[in-house]
Amino acid sequence: MSFCSSDHVKSGCTPDSPDDLQDLCVIDCATRAVVPAPLNCHYVALSYVWGKAQPAHGADIPSSPFPLVVEDSISVTVALGFQYLWVDRYCVDQNDNRKHIQLGQMDKIYSCAQLTIVAAAGEDANYGLPGVSLRSHQSKAILEIYSVKVVQIFPHSVAVLKNSSWSKRGWTY
Repeated sequence: MSFCSSDHVKSGCTPDSPDDLQDLCVIDCATRAVVPAPLNCHYVALSYVWGKAQPAHGADIPSSPFPLVVEDSISVTVALGFQYLWVDRYCVDQNDNRKHIQLGQMDKIYSCAQLTIVAAAGEDANYGLPGVSLRSHQSKAILEIYSVKVVQIFPHSVAVLKNSSWSKRGWTY
């Protein structure tokens, strides 16, 4: 992350400041509570497929674990040295009449994030992030015949994304 931060600054590619976003809330990964974003908040955004899950916010946030994709994203966020995670299902109050303000600034919410985790695997929020917790990532199949190694090549990531449920959402960032 430090390389990206320093190298991107040189090229003029840096996240916008989130301070101009109205009513931005984030999940504090330490307390697991949805909180108003602090001034100059450095957060990670999650782009994923809800599936058939119903929206949740505030009092609706589960006291038990979040869906697996959110749990895995919290782990990744903390491992990368960030404290805050933005997840639309929890950070945009689905029952508030100001919801349209949040929806109108979705592009800015994603562009102000330090990075976006794209959860393109699976059909819903319970699938998780391959390689993080329950789901393992696909390992390469290697077959050795005499002194020649044959390695299975997986589909190109662009093809995988194109065919995913994530790419068929109303918007993707």
